[in-house]
Amino acid sequence: MTTITSRENPAVRRAVKLMTSARERRKSGLIICEGARLCCDAAQSGVLGEELFCTAEAMEKYADYVKKLMEQTKAAYIITEDIAKKIGDTDSPQGVFLVARAPRVESDLELLRQTGQYVLLEGLQDPSNVGTVFRTAEALGVNGVIVTENCASCFSPKALRAGMGAMFRIPIYRTDNAPEAMRAAAGRNMRPMAAVPREDASDVTAIQFFKGAIMCIGNEGNGADYGRSQHYNDSRYYLRRVDYRIGTYYDRAYYKLDGNNIDSFGVTFGVTLPIAKAYNYITLGVDIGQRASKRDNLVRERYVNFTISMNIFDLWFIKPRYD
Repeated sequence: MTTITSRENPAVRRAVKLMTSARERRKSGLIICEGARLCCDAAQSGVLGEELFCTAEAMEKYADYVKKLMEQTKAAYIITEDIAKKIGDTDSPQGVFLVARAPRVESDLELLRQTGQYVLLEGLQDPSNVGTVFRTAEALGVNGVIVTENCASCFSPKALRAGMGAMFRIPIYRTDNAPEAMRAAAGRNMRPMAAVPREDASDVTAIQFFKGAIMCIGNEGNGADYGRSQHYNDSRYYLRRVDYRIGTYYDRAYYKLDGNNIDSFGVTFGVTLPIAKAYNYITLGVDIGQRASKRDNLVRERYVNFTISMNIFDLWFIKPRYD
């Protein structure tokens, strides 16, 4: 291990910048963890360690943690207590810091499992609140957390400490439009919900959080756009909530008649109409096609099929868990 005694050492200055600058973290793709337990959680969760900083006292006090960290980090430094205070974001730093590659954040929400349970954080400003949600989500077995672009970074030092390393173990997704993400999830048969301070809202203890759900938690001061949107049920905006689909298909039967293939092709149209506060949906579909062809000395069949289906998310038939 290399010993560093200067506060102006390039590695120290780089660590300080990562600790204090969100822009530097985004630019470099690096994060910095503080504390023996958090650093070890990061390393054990598969996060790639770049640099480890430890004081001599911390190496003795947290010997087991430091040993594991040194085995999974590219470079390790012994620093003075004075340097530890300069790098640290807490009043009494433990003297263990890990610079590592930030975990991957997915931007493709199509990767969400339709049967999964997810939390969407919209515009939270306090990093500690972000970390608390991550820690709680992991404890409850949530399948992933979605964060908006204007949300406090889930990889800031405060968020990492509040989350107790949950960010390293739970899938993270990013979106730039929470209401659209919620409506897209609803279109995939996932139930959208939002935490809102409204008298007509359902009591959280009376809600069944079944599979295929997404809960939006909004900004500390303004709440969630999805939940507080007053025009969402307005008929003037109804067409914005309707999903339209069109497609084509071609199919060849696995059997033949008189040595001739039986081909089918057609065009499909569909529309999904939200009802009852966008929790329930009616889907209408039309299938126009043709099967076989007179050209092959077969009987040509032309057809038009109409389909109708309904997705019901109402909970009137579910007994609440709590009285």
